[in-house]
Amino acid sequence: MRKFVKIFGIVILCLLLLFLSFLLFLVLKSRLWEKEFVAGLNTEYLVSDGIVLDDILNGEIESYILSEEDTDSITLSPTQVAQLVYGTLTDVAGDSGLNITNVYIVPAIADWKVCSRLELKDMWEAHIWVCVDVSKDNMQTAQLYLKDIQCQGFSVSKIYPKLLILANQGIADALVTANENGFVGRIFENVELMEEYLVIKGGLY
Repeated sequence: MRKFVKIFGIVILCLLLLFLSFLLFLVLKSRLWEKEFVAGLNTEYLVSDGIVLDDILNGEIESYILSEEDTDSITLSPTQVAQLVYGTLTDVAGDSGLNITNVYIVPAIADWKVCSRLELKDMWEAHIWVCVDVSKDNMQTAQLYLKDIQCQGFSVSKIYPKLLILANQGIADALVTANENGFVGRIFENVELMEEYLVIKGGLY
């Protein structure tokens, strides 16, 4: 009996050490990724907390929504998109205890990476970077889809593929709802992800 207890204790200790080693590996890898990521940031496309939408952007959005043209479009820079994403995420976070401190966008043709730094309000040192790879095919449609979801450099969608499916279904449902209910006064007809701009094309109801 003593021998069994001893062996059982050794096994539990080994498993605990392996688990702790794995956690340490994840923490070190996460910090290394963040250090490299932050060092490579293009500040031109970085939006920090306290940002207020500039009058020019507000004016462009208002002109697009109120335009009487049958078909019209709005062109947004990555910085402007980051501002809109920041404002939306901040509103969604509300009083949840999460603080959105930064939004960063890496633009490329048909593929944009959108990252957000989330911080616990009561624990300023506890934070993570969450990034999503947003893609658009070459069809004339407003449908966007996510190719990957990452947290501190780790691909969450590879660990839990269903999350990616649910996220893309949510995007598709949101587009249908927006078009059917006329939330922005226009029907989204096409979206283009370009290297320096995002172009949204919409038609009147």
